[in-house]
Amino acid sequence: KTTAINRVLSLYPQVIVHKNYKGINFSMYQVSWLKLDCPFDGSLKGLCIEFFRKLDDILGTDYSKKFAIGRKTVDNMLSVMSQVARNIGLGLLIIDEIQHLSRAKSGGDQKMLNFFVTLVNTIGVPVILVGTPAGLSILQSEFRQARRGSGQGDMIWERLNMDKNWDLLINAIWDYQWTKKHVPLTEELSNAFYEESQGIIDIFVKLYAMAQIQAITDGTEFITTQSIKQVANKHLQLVKPFLTALKTNDVRKLASFGDLCTVDVNFLDFINGERASVDLQMKIEALKRTQRKKEQEVHLSVKEQAVLKLIDLKVEAEIAQATVEKVMEEKDGLDVNEIVIKVIQSIAVSDKREKKRKKAKVSVDDDLRILVAEGRKENKTAYEILKEKGYIKDYESDFCKVG
Repeated sequence: KTTAINRVLSLYPQVIVHKNYKGINFSMYQVSWLKLDCPFDGSLKGLCIEFFRKLDDILGTDYSKKFAIGRKTVDNMLSVMSQVARNIGLGLLIIDEIQHLSRAKSGGDQKMLNFFVTLVNTIGVPVILVGTPAGLSILQSEFRQARRGSGQGDMIWERLNMDKNWDLLINAIWDYQWTKKHVPLTEELSNAFYEESQGIIDIFVKLYAMAQIQAITDGTEFITTQSIKQVANKHLQLVKPFLTALKTNDVRKLASFGDLCTVDVNFLDFINGERASVDLQMKIEALKRTQRKKEQEVHLSVKEQAVLKLIDLKVEAEIAQATVEKVMEEKDGLDVNEIVIKVIQSIAVSDKREKKRKKAKVSVDDDLRILVAEGRKENKTAYEILKEKGYIKDYESDFCKVG
């Protein structure tokens, strides 16, 4: 209610500076509207003092020093308020949070009732009183009749019915999703929110935010009808009886709740609680990351020590590093000495295999079978190719040499 009134009032300039009127120089500061909050002490006199103090803040005057200090009675201040309102051309007076007025400090309901009736009649401008159902007793009976007689009337801001107004609200707010997964608005989700908030805008907005915070906290990152009900059952327990009475339209129960229908859902406590939960999870994750990092550092140091020892044993650095990595991948949890032993064994086995391969390797340059096969490709006989390569001696040349 306060937010709505402030939004409307922001459309109008609070102070209008007049310089001339019908061509005649005319200097005046006009206050188009003035909004008061009921004072902390809950007294009618405090409300009158607040009137003068607010005007001093706006216009730079000293009304509070002139009319609010000393043994001024409420009746005296009311007459001065009426005169000041005419002098500044006050267009509208709004008094918010009237439920804060204390019956004890104000002299009871009847005295407060008389005060507001006199205020409306003497100040000569429209007066809007804003409050919760707890202040209804002030606005009953004669005061209501006085307002109706003056043509001002009254309005009780009811909850939204599930009609086009509810659809307009939920469609307008639905784009404000903080979760990673954007959920399209469905009839089931709309019904779930209305069921748990009963069309009370304040409860709906906070429930919508809390459902998203819960989804972010538990990692699901999207809203469901089930999560809406879970959040409502857990965090709206204080207003649950009132919401149940609204669902069943139990008039007697509704009357017994008084101001509960405007109870402030402890939204900040919910956020702080969820933030603490998230902070705890983040601390746990940070500890896990630190532990993993330490394990990795230990793992790397073992590897480095093993490689250095192998280099001291005249093993080439590249071979040592590659073999250590292979051994550590095959079996985890080995200490430095065990790794070095396994690496040396692996290198020894590898060397034996290499020697066997070298022994098995035969030079193909002097293989007679290959020479014969190549000769056949050239249409030569085995005798011809072997003779050509010098494997068969010429008997005639041998005889000539002997003779």
